[in-house]
Amino acid sequence: MIVMQRIHWTSVYSTGVAQMDSQHQWMMELVNRVLSAFSRKDAPELLSPSLLSLVEYTREHFRDEEALMKSSAYPGQADHKAAHNEHVRWLAHEITGIVKGDRTNLESVRDFLKTWLINHILEEDKKTAAYILENAPHLVDRPAPSASDRTPVVVRKSGRVH
Repeated sequence: MIVMQRIHWTSVYSTGVAQMDSQHQWMMELVNRVLSAFSRKDAPELLSPSLLSLVEYTREHFRDEEALMKSSAYPGQADHKAAHNEHVRWLAHEITGIVKGDRTNLESVRDFLKTWLINHILEEDKKTAAYILENAPHLVDRPAPSASDRTPVVVRKSGRVH
Protein backbone atom coordinates (compact mmCIF):
# COMPACT_ATOMS: atom_id res chain seq x y z
CA MET A 1 0.00 0.00 0.00
CA ILE A 2 1.24 3.47 -0.88
CA VAL A 3 0.99 5.88 2.05
CA MET A 4 0.34 9.44 0.93
CA GLN A 5 1.14 12.24 3.35
CA ARG A 6 -0.47 15.61 2.81
CA ILE A 7 1.51 18.74 2.04
CA HIS A 8 0.77 21.52 4.50
CA TRP A 9 1.26 25.19 3.70
CA THR A 10 3.49 27.03 6.15
CA SER A 11 5.06 30.47 6.09
CA VAL A 12 8.30 28.82 4.94
CA TYR A 13 6.74 28.58 1.48
CA SER A 14 5.63 32.22 1.35
CA THR A 15 7.20 34.20 -1.48
CA GLY A 16 5.81 37.54 -0.34
CA VAL A 17 3.80 37.86 -3.56
CA ALA A 18 0.16 37.34 -2.61
CA GLN A 19 -0.93 36.05 -6.02
CA MET A 20 1.85 33.44 -6.15
CA ASP A 21 1.26 32.37 -2.56
CA SER A 22 -2.48 32.01 -3.05
CA GLN A 23 -1.93 29.94 -6.17
CA HIS A 24 0.72 27.80 -4.48
CA GLN A 25 -1.69 27.11 -1.62
CA TRP A 26 -4.36 26.01 -4.09
CA MET A 27 -1.83 23.84 -5.95
CA MET A 28 -0.96 22.15 -2.66
CA GLU A 29 -4.65 21.49 -2.07
CA LEU A 30 -4.98 19.96 -5.55
CA VAL A 31 -1.88 17.81 -4.95
CA ASN A 32 -3.38 16.71 -1.64
CA ARG A 33 -6.62 15.71 -3.39
CA VAL A 34 -4.62 13.61 -5.85
CA LEU A 35 -2.62 12.04 -3.00
CA SER A 36 -5.86 11.19 -1.18
CA ALA A 37 -7.28 9.61 -4.32
CA PHE A 38 -4.08 7.57 -4.72
CA SER A 39 -4.36 6.40 -1.10
CA ARG A 40 -7.97 5.32 -1.60
CA LYS A 41 -6.92 3.51 -4.77
CA ASP A 42 -9.66 5.30 -6.67
CA ALA A 43 -10.61 3.91 -10.06
CA PRO A 44 -9.38 5.93 -13.04
CA GLU A 45 -12.79 7.51 -13.61
CA LEU A 46 -12.77 8.81 -10.01
CA LEU A 47 -9.11 9.81 -10.10
CA SER A 48 -9.29 11.62 -13.45
CA PRO A 49 -11.04 14.82 -12.27
CA SER A 50 -8.43 15.44 -9.56
CA LEU A 51 -5.53 14.76 -11.89
CA LEU A 52 -6.90 16.84 -14.74
CA SER A 53 -7.76 19.72 -12.39
CA LEU A 54 -4.18 19.68 -11.14
CA VAL A 55 -2.72 19.78 -14.66
CA GLU A 56 -5.06 22.54 -15.83
CA TYR A 57 -4.54 24.67 -12.74
CA THR A 58 -0.78 24.16 -12.93
CA ARG A 59 -0.84 25.46 -16.49
CA GLU A 60 -2.90 28.47 -15.39
CA HIS A 61 -0.52 29.19 -12.52
CA PHE A 62 2.51 28.92 -14.78
CA ARG A 63 0.95 31.34 -17.29
CA ASP A 64 0.32 33.85 -14.49
CA GLU A 65 3.81 33.43 -13.09
CA GLU A 66 5.42 33.73 -16.52
CA ALA A 67 3.42 36.92 -17.20
CA LEU A 68 4.78 38.40 -13.95
CA MET A 69 8.31 37.40 -14.94
CA LYS A 70 7.91 38.97 -18.37
CA SER A 71 6.34 42.17 -17.04
CA SER A 72 9.12 42.58 -14.49
CA ALA A 73 11.88 41.70 -17.01
CA TYR A 74 13.04 38.89 -14.72
CA PRO A 75 16.47 37.82 -16.04
CA GLY A 76 15.95 34.12 -15.25
CA GLN A 77 12.61 33.80 -17.01
CA ALA A 78 13.82 31.54 -19.85
CA ASP A 79 15.18 28.91 -17.46
CA HIS A 80 12.19 29.21 -15.16
CA LYS A 81 9.78 28.79 -18.08
CA ALA A 82 11.78 25.77 -19.31
CA ALA A 83 11.36 24.17 -15.86
CA HIS A 84 7.61 24.84 -16.06
CA ASN A 85 7.38 23.30 -19.53
CA GLU A 86 9.28 20.19 -18.45
CA HIS A 87 7.06 19.80 -15.39
CA VAL A 88 3.84 20.02 -17.42
CA ARG A 89 5.17 17.71 -20.15
CA TRP A 90 6.18 15.02 -17.64
CA LEU A 91 3.04 15.38 -15.55
CA ALA A 92 0.70 15.26 -18.56
CA HIS A 93 2.45 12.14 -19.87
CA GLU A 94 2.30 10.32 -16.54
CA ILE A 95 -1.26 11.34 -15.81
CA THR A 96 -2.44 10.18 -19.22
CA GLY A 97 -1.18 6.70 -18.29
CA ILE A 98 -2.89 6.77 -14.90
CA VAL A 99 -6.19 7.96 -16.38
CA LYS A 100 -6.03 5.03 -18.80
CA GLY A 101 -5.63 2.63 -15.86
CA ASP A 102 -1.84 2.24 -15.59
CA ARG A 103 -1.15 2.44 -11.86
CA THR A 104 2.46 1.23 -11.99
CA ASN A 105 3.91 4.72 -11.66
CA LEU A 106 1.83 6.05 -8.75
CA GLU A 107 4.78 6.21 -6.36
CA SER A 108 6.97 8.13 -8.80
CA VAL A 109 4.12 10.55 -9.56
CA ARG A 110 3.44 11.02 -5.84
CA ASP A 111 7.10 11.70 -5.09
CA PHE A 112 7.43 14.02 -8.06
CA LEU A 113 4.33 16.02 -7.16
CA LYS A 114 5.44 16.59 -3.59
CA THR A 115 9.14 17.21 -4.10
CA TRP A 116 8.91 19.22 -7.31
CA LEU A 117 6.29 21.63 -6.00
CA ILE A 118 8.06 22.24 -2.70
CA ASN A 119 11.52 22.52 -4.24
CA HIS A 120 10.29 24.75 -7.05
CA ILE A 121 8.63 27.14 -4.60
CA LEU A 122 11.62 27.25 -2.25
CA GLU A 123 14.29 27.55 -4.91
CA GLU A 124 12.89 29.13 -8.08
CA ASP A 125 9.73 30.94 -7.07
CA LYS A 126 11.23 32.62 -4.00
CA LYS A 127 14.08 33.93 -6.15
CA THR A 128 11.63 35.15 -8.78
CA ALA A 129 9.38 36.79 -6.20
CA ALA A 130 12.31 38.57 -4.54
CA TYR A 131 13.28 40.05 -7.91
CA ILE A 132 9.70 41.15 -8.65
CA LEU A 133 9.25 42.70 -5.21
CA GLU A 134 12.50 44.63 -5.54
CA ASN A 135 12.27 45.65 -9.20
CA ALA A 136 8.56 45.79 -10.02
CA PRO A 137 6.51 45.97 -6.80
CA HIS A 138 3.71 47.77 -8.67
CA LEU A 139 2.93 44.46 -10.41
CA VAL A 140 1.90 42.75 -7.18
CA ASP A 141 -0.18 45.49 -5.55
CA ARG A 142 -3.45 43.81 -6.41
CA PRO A 143 -5.38 41.31 -4.29
CA ALA A 144 -4.83 37.62 -4.97
CA PRO A 145 -7.72 35.45 -6.18
CA SER A 146 -9.35 33.30 -3.55
CA ALA A 147 -8.85 29.53 -3.70
CA SER A 148 -12.62 29.17 -3.28
CA ASP A 149 -13.10 30.92 -6.64
CA ARG A 150 -11.68 27.92 -8.48
CA THR A 151 -13.98 25.72 -10.51
CA PRO A 152 -13.33 22.06 -11.30
CA VAL A 153 -12.09 21.04 -14.71
CA VAL A 154 -14.37 18.92 -16.89
CA VAL A 155 -12.91 15.50 -17.63
CA ARG A 156 -12.30 14.90 -21.30
CA LYS A 157 -13.98 11.79 -22.66
CA SER A 158 -10.72 10.64 -24.24
CA GLY A 159 -9.04 10.58 -20.84
CA ARG A 160 -6.09 12.31 -22.50
CA VAL A 161 -4.47 15.36 -21.01
CA HIS A 162 -3.78 18.05 -23.61
